[in-house]
Amino acid sequence: MSKNVLFQLGAVCGILSGLLLAIGWTINIGRDSLIGASMVLAGYVLAIFAFTGMYGFQYKQIGFLGLLAFFLIVMSCAVFTPWLFLDIGRISGIIQGVGWQEVQENGATHVVGVIGGVGFVLGYLLFGIKTIQAKLLNKWPAILLIVAAIMPLIYTWVPIGKLLPRLAGLALIGFGIDLWVKSKGRN
Repeated sequence: MSKNVLFQLGAVCGILSGLLLAIGWTINIGRDSLIGASMVLAGYVLAIFAFTGMYGFQYKQIGFLGLLAFFLIVMSCAVFTPWLFLDIGRISGIIQGVGWQEVQENGATHVVGVIGGVGFVLGYLLFGIKTIQAKLLNKWPAILLIVAAIMPLIYTWVPIGKLLPRLAGLALIGFGIDLWVKSKGRN
């Protein structure tokens, strides 16, 4: 299989992941939608393949910090996947009497959530900066990724819930389209 096919697969995963994250978190803003939680779960899984394609496309230009950013993003997607299984189980009634805030704010799951959140923030920030420096993919999705990374700081002034993953979703759509176009033109 050629590299271009792998890049195109990453591009398709980026577009799908971005759509699923943006729409899923909009529907599941109150953490009470089974359809929204399922969409977000699929979005995080597809994001791993999307970032793999984007990293592979520009790995020579983004160096060690780009690799670190890629690792942090993939690790964070993997860490947040069980949280969505919890939401799906809770919303569907399989797990009764467990509130997501209780799980999110106590014990080991709180630590895992904080580590995943920090991973997303640092990963998105570094990946966006290194992508702009590499000059292979468009700047605007990288800028959106950087804005998503600083959302936890902005959240105190603009309290729009789940804006970080929705902005990252829009960035993934942009990266996916750009990666598709640029990988089609490569030999």
